[in-house]
Amino acid sequence: MEFSEETLRKQLGKYKFRDLTIEELKNVNKIYPNFLFSMDTYTFKDGSQKDLLNFSGTVPITYHGHSYNIPVRLWILDSHPFAPPICFLKPTVNMGISVGKHVDAHGRIYLPYLQNWSHPKSTVIGLIKEMTAKFDEELPLYSLSSSDAARQLELLSFIAKFSEGETDMKSKSQVEKEKKNETCNKVTVIGAGDLGIACVLAITAKGAADQVVLLDPSEGAAKGGIMDLDIFDLPNVEISKDFSASADSKVVVFTVNYLGNAQSYLDVIQSNVDLFRGIVPAIAHHSQNSVLLVASHPVEIMTYVSWKLSAFPKSRVIGIGCNLDTERFQYVIANLLKAQTVGKEAWIIGEQGEGKVPAWTGSNSATCQTAAKSHHNSREQLANRAMEVLKGKGQRSWSVALSIADLIESILKDKRKVHSVSTLAKYKYRDLTVQETISVITQYKDLKPVMDAYVFNDGSSRELMSLSGTIPVPYRGNTYNIPICLWLLDTYPFNPPICFVKPTSSMTIKTGKHVDANGKIYLPYLHEWKHPQSDLLELIQVMIVVFGEEPPVFSRPTISASYPPYQPTGPPNASYMPGMPSGISPYPPGHPPNPSGYPSYPYPSGVPFPATTSAQHYPSQPPVTAVADTRRKQKQVWICGHSYVLWAEKRALSRSFGPQLGIRVEDAKLHWIGKRGMMWDQLIPMLLHARRHLPDPEILVIHLGGNDLGTTKLMNLIIRIKKDLGFIRHVFKNVILVWSTIVPRKAWWNQDEACKLVDENRKKVNSQISNFMKSIGGFVIRHDSLVPESPGLFHLNGVLLSESGTDVFNLDLLSVLENLI
Repeated sequence: MEFSEETLRKQLGKYKFRDLTIEELKNVNKIYPNFLFSMDTYTFKDGSQKDLLNFSGTVPITYHGHSYNIPVRLWILDSHPFAPPICFLKPTVNMGISVGKHVDAHGRIYLPYLQNWSHPKSTVIGLIKEMTAKFDEELPLYSLSSSDAARQLELLSFIAKFSEGETDMKSKSQVEKEKKNETCNKVTVIGAGDLGIACVLAITAKGAADQVVLLDPSEGAAKGGIMDLDIFDLPNVEISKDFSASADSKVVVFTVNYLGNAQSYLDVIQSNVDLFRGIVPAIAHHSQNSVLLVASHPVEIMTYVSWKLSAFPKSRVIGIGCNLDTERFQYVIANLLKAQTVGKEAWIIGEQGEGKVPAWTGSNSATCQTAAKSHHNSREQLANRAMEVLKGKGQRSWSVALSIADLIESILKDKRKVHSVSTLAKYKYRDLTVQETISVITQYKDLKPVMDAYVFNDGSSRELMSLSGTIPVPYRGNTYNIPICLWLLDTYPFNPPICFVKPTSSMTIKTGKHVDANGKIYLPYLHEWKHPQSDLLELIQVMIVVFGEEPPVFSRPTISASYPPYQPTGPPNASYMPGMPSGISPYPPGHPPNPSGYPSYPYPSGVPFPATTSAQHYPSQPPVTAVADTRRKQKQVWICGHSYVLWAEKRALSRSFGPQLGIRVEDAKLHWIGKRGMMWDQLIPMLLHARRHLPDPEILVIHLGGNDLGTTKLMNLIIRIKKDLGFIRHVFKNVILVWSTIVPRKAWWNQDEACKLVDENRKKVNSQISNFMKSIGGFVIRHDSLVPESPGLFHLNGVLLSESGTDVFNLDLLSVLENLI
């Protein structure tokens, strides 16, 4: 179709950056008006499909003094312009593809401009200009002779005519070959230098593979090493220059390196990258299920390049890393130094060269700080001695090859051996994720970390870590092991996990408020996820509480059929709540997340508490004489809130009756949980955190919400308070909820002009939440005496209470608590 902004705007409805994409395409249309735009289905290498915008046309180039129009097709991804286009040649029937440095056999185009794509520096126009410049140097297409074109047309006609019978033909001619490939452990080694030949010999000697192919991509006559292999005819070893010889390999080893006259380290890297562009896509095409093992230098960079060029999952593209160094390190510690420690606890990790360091695994059994320090020092001394021994050991080709053969054997025979290798760490906050994962699996030993492919709703997949296993859930006096699966996104912990119930074949999902028919779990804690207040341990504790009220699975009758395999579904979403089962109301979509807490008031140094202008004190309390009721249980009272609660506790400590407000310890224990600048969205994480070290409350007083006025929409705040109060009742069984009304203030931060409006909103919140509390059997503490007009009750800043005002606040708390206790 011709370029039409209105049509494109409709078609690009699912594009994340539609306006940026359209603006760029308008510029493309001005310079290259011959391009035609269309929406078509693009099939990725993993078989997934997506409707994408693409445009095709011709690019004018000049080659040896002649002008040519090269037909190309560019696919624009839905994340454009932050991801580069996918570019192909589009040859006509009388053209053949000239496979080379920038074009593979399928016509896909590889350019440095695409590899280094970065918005806003990179544009489609700049890409086409580089494409023109590269094609001026090396023509990507050639003209077929008339007989070749005729044969090609005849072949296409033949395929079209007999495509329906392809399955039958395959079953007769290829089934035996496919069966053989499934059982044959084939390894291809790319590169015929010293390391490549050493790898062939080591793999053969170790018996790690059934068949070994040595692929020599270099031009010219065979080298001496290859000739010797050919002369002595090793069994099950094939030597070839054809990439198709690598077909159906289980492991492909890259030992090839550029041997030109590059002047600098960066030149060597760029030359190797260019070399890999002509090799990796072809290998990926012929061995689509292989593991790529990279030994080319620099290993870490070339491993990343291989992953990008192959489009393989990162779990199937690894570098040899520090495997040889680790094996030597462990051997020296265990055999030469005769250390008492277990050698397998010692590792060499990091980048090859100066960047590698010794490391240790395993827990420290020292029970005191001094012993732990001594244990650490002894390990450090041992590591230094071992590294000193290894300093003179170089890495010969045959020693690296033996290490590679060991890796291949572990891969092909699934020996479950741990190796120190190079792999892509896609998790942005890896250390935080590892730290939380260790905490979880230490406490819930049945949960195991697993790396696997997670399939999203749009058909795309991503390698993610999951925690799979069971959690103990008490229900009606019995404890049940509920199977769950928590998928951690690569942005964890700043995005919540994707959680599922994972029923066994004897279980059926019980859909409800928190679980849908696919087993996906919905919780307010996930919806309100905010790092660092939210973490996996608290999430699991919330699950245990919620599932204890309403189990997510029930036992399947024995006569029913077995449960179908579990398939995770559902994309990560910032709102988290799409896909909620019908009839279940999600959290209001208009409620904005709070990026930061309310700014707290900085008290001047040296002043422990705001001074007051009047001398108002608690009234003297008459002595109380009572006989202790031994049948009475001590009640646990939590008082939670922002600065008012924090200063109320400090003020109570300065008075004679202390933080108990004069309430006997035998009757109740008061726990003050105050935080400066606290917002409402911090309440539930704070309560769940306090639950770790405090007994559950029987009375919970909440004084909060004042800092949210003016920063959150009124109705969103009211709805959220009600929902969270309902959730708290689920978490803390039989708790008595007490709402402490929001106190008016003389001034509101950044709200001087709108003070009256904010105060009107305060009154509405107090009124609606007070009525709600009565409807659920809760109680309300009113602070009618704390009004800005009263002299001496507020601090000079107009926000905090003075000493006298805090005394009044505490008296209001005491008046209600005495009746409840």
